[in-house]
Amino acid sequence: VSPVMRADNGTIPVAPPTASEAGIVAVDRTGGNGEPEVMLDEVLLYLLEKGGSDLHLSVNSPPMIRVHGDLEAVPGYRALTGQQLQEAVYAILTDRQKQKFEETKELDLAYQLPGAARFRVNLMQQQGNMGAVLRAIPWEILPLEALRMPPILGDFADLPRGLVLVTGPTGSGKSTTLAAIIDKA
Repeated sequence: VSPVMRADNGTIPVAPPTASEAGIVAVDRTGGNGEPEVMLDEVLLYLLEKGGSDLHLSVNSPPMIRVHGDLEAVPGYRALTGQQLQEAVYAILTDRQKQKFEETKELDLAYQLPGAARFRVNLMQQQGNMGAVLRAIPWEILPLEALRMPPILGDFADLPRGLVLVTGPTGSGKSTTLAAIIDKA
């Protein structure tokens, strides 16, 4: 699903604004139920501008971004309600994805913010509520040398068979390393 930011009249497609242009002020936007609306694209732009890696969304917590391993609240947001979280996340899902999440209580997908970044999205049910983590995925695949990885790792792409494991904690560069190996092939 490709989001399209719209001008104030809601009809003209425009490029997404930067978070500083758009402002992160959820308290000024209310949906039909009077609760502040979560502007997911704005929060993702804010994440990118801060150099963050992940956006964490959970009920009873404000949107949180991970910057250099530390979590920090997104300014202008209070703790999210279940309805706010569901509306924000469902806005980026297809009907089929919504149905699958409701059946399995988990879903993995990709989301693209045109002109800005791609995100790996993990939705889950936690303690009876929806939770979501959106991880920024770089557009550019860096070579192994730029990642300061030994060149011999590139040889894994040439192996005719076998199993190669790349392990490590969240955010340690597993996917980035694998992408560089595959890109070398």
